[in-house]
Amino acid sequence: MILGPNQELLLKTWETTELPQTRRVLHRWVADDCPIFGGPIGYCCLGIGCVLFEIPETRERNISNFGDGSLCPIELKSMVKFAPLGVSQLMILNDANGLTFKQIAEKVRAQPELFFSEPA
Repeated sequence: MILGPNQELLLKTWETTELPQTRRVLHRWVADDCPIFGGPIGYCCLGIGCVLFEIPETRERNISNFGDGSLCPIELKSMVKFAPLGVSQLMILNDANGLTFKQIAEKVRAQPELFFSEPA
């Protein structure tokens, strides 16, 4: 599958960003030591996409939501055309497996059809 410009931009950003990484939320701007839902300050891989494509952010306590407030805002889904299980796969790589942004980009480049439904 050939990637579209928005998908290439997202992968390049994951490969080069210096932003800190977190898990379980799009953006955590206050560190939280809760053993279940806590984590360090930073963004998850989908949160990076929200920042990149300037999706409006709303802060709530120590975390932020973007766009429609879902785990992957509809605005981001439409910008990069995620495959039906693409978002879930990214959440597993970021949250459960603890891969870095660069490692996530490598996985996506190796099999883009698992993550994207069409070029965007």
